[in-house]
Amino acid sequence: MSIPKEYWDWVDNIGDMKGSEKLVLYFLCRKANKNKNYSSWYSVSEMARICCLSEMSIKNATKKLSNIGLITKQSRKDSSSIYTVNLGRIVELGRDKYCPHHNNDEPANPIEKKETDFGEDKYCPQYRQILSEGGTNIVYKNVIEDVIENVNTGGESGVHDKVTHCNDFSLDLKLFWKAIRTHVRDVYQVEKFPSQPSQEDIDAMEWAIDEMLPNGVSNEDCRLLCFYVDKELGEPQSMLNPIARLRLAYDAHEWSERRFSEQCWQYIEDHQLS
Repeated sequence: MSIPKEYWDWVDNIGDMKGSEKLVLYFLCRKANKNKNYSSWYSVSEMARICCLSEMSIKNATKKLSNIGLITKQSRKDSSSIYTVNLGRIVELGRDKYCPHHNNDEPANPIEKKETDFGEDKYCPQYRQILSEGGTNIVYKNVIEDVIENVNTGGESGVHDKVTHCNDFSLDLKLFWKAIRTHVRDVYQVEKFPSQPSQEDIDAMEWAIDEMLPNGVSNEDCRLLCFYVDKELGEPQSMLNPIARLRLAYDAHEWSERRFSEQCWQYIEDHQLS
C-alpha cells in the first residue's frame, strides 16, 4: 500500500506545513490503498500511536490537510473516518513549492519521471525523509535536555530588539502580548520591557496559539502557559519572553510533542479546574 512512487517527489516538496501535519501526510500517503482510490481508515487513536503524536495533533493535522485539499475526509458514525489522498492536489502544491536546489528542467508531470535518485542533494534537506517506496525515515535533532539551559539567554524580550506596531496585530496577539507583559512585570519584577513585540515575539506567539493553546486565546490560558514555561524551564536569565524561550526549547527537543505539548495541555486543564 502506498501512493505511486513517482508522487513522493511532490510530497517532499510541499511546504508551509507544521512537522506534525507533514508527518500525518506521509503516514496517509504510505497507508493509501490504491484499490480504494488511495484511501485509508485508521482511527485517530491508532494514528496517534503510530505517529507518536497526541490525538489532538492528529485531529488538527487532518483538519489542515483537508482544508488545503491534500486529503478528503469522510466521517462515519460507527467507524473510523476514511481519508482519501488527493494525488492531483499533491502535484499542484508540490510543483509550486520547488526549493532553490531543484533542477528547473525536470518535467512537470510526475509520470514522465522514469526514476528518482534520493541520494542527490537537489532536494530540500528538511524534506528528504521519504523513501521512494513510501517508507519513512524521520530524522530528529540529536538534542538532550541540556537545551533548556540554552534557551534562557538571548535578547531582552524575544530574540531581537526590532519592534512593529500593535495596530497591525490580531486581537488574539494583542491579548497574548498583554498577558506576557503582565507576567514579566508581576513575576519577574521587570518594569523595562518593550511595549510592542519583535517579529520573533510575534512568530513565537503565533506558534504557541497553534501548538500550545488548544482552547484558543484567553488571558487565563496565556498566563497559565507563561507559568508552565517557568515551571519547566526555570525563570529567565536574559530572554524575558517565556513564549520565545518555550519555542526554542520545543524546536530543539527530540520528542517535543510529549515533552512539552501534552504536559502543557494537562497543566492548563488541571489549573483551570482548580
